[in-house]
Amino acid sequence: MDAAGKDGSIRHVMSGVNPQGCQVFSFKHPSATELEHDSLWRTTRDLSGRGKIGIFNRSYYEEVLIVRVHRRAGEVLEVQAS
Repeated sequence: MDAAGKDGSIRHVMSGVNPQGCQVFSFKHPSATELEHDSLWRTTRDLSGRGKIGIFNRSYYEEVLIVRVHRRAGEVLEVQAS
């Protein structure tokens, strides 16, 4: 379940579920180790095992878009300034 940082949504949807079968993962700024891998490596690493419910409490694909867009925008601005 991709809850995209919506704590209230997570609480509501999961209120009837035994929390022992759930794992919540919040993705912050990537660590140095995570930056050595492709952008979806950490989500693959954190996938829940069989019989467990995994909740990503931040868009795991945000890094795919935001980091690359900002990097590319910076490159474009540098070229335009030259």
